[in-house]
Amino acid sequence: MDVQMYLDRIDYKGTREPSMENLRKLCLCQVTHVPQDTIDMFGGKMKRLYLKKIFNDIVVNKRGGFCYEANGLFCWLLKELGFENVTMFQASAFQAAADKFHFEFDHLMMKVTFPDSDYLVDIGYGAPSFFMPFKFEDKFEHHEMSGMYRLRRVSEQVYYVEKHKKKLWTKKGTTDTDYKLSSSTSDDGNATSKYCVDPNWNIVFKFSTVPHKYEDFSEAINKHMDPKEFLSNNSFLEIFVEGGALIMWGTTLIRKRFVDELTEYIDYEELWDENLKDEKNWERIYSVMKTEFGVEIDFQPKLMSKNLHIAAR
Repeated sequence: MDVQMYLDRIDYKGTREPSMENLRKLCLCQVTHVPQDTIDMFGGKMKRLYLKKIFNDIVVNKRGGFCYEANGLFCWLLKELGFENVTMFQASAFQAAADKFHFEFDHLMMKVTFPDSDYLVDIGYGAPSFFMPFKFEDKFEHHEMSGMYRLRRVSEQVYYVEKHKKKLWTKKGTTDTDYKLSSSTSDDGNATSKYCVDPNWNIVFKFSTVPHKYEDFSEAINKHMDPKEFLSNNSFLEIFVEGGALIMWGTTLIRKRFVDELTEYIDYEELWDENLKDEKNWERIYSVMKTEFGVEIDFQPKLMSKNLHIAAR
């Protein structure tokens, strides 16, 4: 695996100094060039914790990946660049509708330690969460273009990452000004959750500060391959763009515009037209994947979206 090839892949132009400034630049370059990508799972391909294969997929073949792949490879990059104190944490996404957390090791994230402070790093969760270095401090509020976040310590080794609720405006007509406030901003289950302490904040996930090795996530990635699991029922590509994010969830293209930390505009476009032949629909989908996400594939995936509402979080 070659560090310069990785840096070229994400179009990083800075120095290799393991500084806080460069960590921020690396995170931004990563999320704007490497999409969250589960498409292979819908072409019969299994996911494995094998860094050389992941490097080949993401760097050589210019594909994307989800948390174990993106954060796992990014962790390798940081260590190669001299960020000596990088620790892997396991996390569990909050499932608001069921008022519970997903299984342990559901998500992989990192902590990077500098002389002055520790920072959470997570470039593998997508638009529902943060992607810039997040100061690891109880009750600390973190601000970035995707939203306002905070940490809440709930036990000696467990923290919640929470996101302030937003006003989500969804396009209802044909003009750029024809948006209506979506009711989904408050109807997400957190208001009555036994885990929630403030109705203005949604829980994103919880994580433990116990250090882990990459191999510790092997069993969890296999769990995600279960046909009943969320990732096995929702194909998606997702990438951050200037001022927002772009998502292909199933056959629906979603454009998110971050007006400010607490306001978001969302457009939905269905890519599959029942009035067209399948061949024409696939031409359109492949074109969107290539032009919008930089992803090219040589197979026809079974695109699915059983939880489309989650894409608007």
